[in-house]
Amino acid sequence: MPTSRTIPDTKPGQLDFFETRINAWVDNAAAIGLTLTQTSDLAGLLSTSRASYDSAQSAKQALKGLIEVQDQDLAALVAYGSQLVQTIRAYAQQTGDAQVYATAQIDPRKTPEAIPPFPASNLTYALKTSGALELSWDGRLSTGTSYILERSIFSAEGQPSAFEPIAYVGALSYVDTGVPAGTAQALYQVKALKGSETTDPSAPILVRFAPGNNGEALAVAA
Repeated sequence: MPTSRTIPDTKPGQLDFFETRINAWVDNAAAIGLTLTQTSDLAGLLSTSRASYDSAQSAKQALKGLIEVQDQDLAALVAYGSQLVQTIRAYAQQTGDAQVYATAQIDPRKTPEAIPPFPASNLTYALKTSGALELSWDGRLSTGTSYILERSIFSAEGQPSAFEPIAYVGALSYVDTGVPAGTAQALYQVKALKGSETTDPSAPILVRFAPGNNGEALAVAA
């Protein structure tokens, strides 16, 4: 049942409202249009309400304390139990006995899947002002991937040699300053490397060279 706007909406406010007025209402019942029976009934309801409110507040405080103790106990249980689970897992690994997991009713530790090397793509080259050849490619180094740059040089008869690694690079570019003198053209490709695993090579690119003043091979624009 809705209360008058004069009476506060909060429980503490409602109790305070009547507690600050009950004595005046009892002492002056007739003067304010009430009967002694009405003010006596109100005083009884107020006394009951105050007692139940105080009991509820005490119960809330007690429950809050119990919850805090519960949380502390559970945290201690989980911390110590986790140590024992680690001990069981270590024992299972040490003994090589998979039955340990079944007996302890815990799941075997899953070996995380290895992240493969991130392959190289979009291999391109650019000419530096010195005439040196800078090769660049798309890739990703954050996974621990490095790259193997390979080169194949064409013979005088126009036949390419087998690809051979010329650099192991922890970057996404490399300047090739070791092109043999007299090289007319060469193929380049890049493989990704992580641990002992390598990817398929990138699509090769063809670079043409011209002799420099000192006989060295200088890359020329495609």
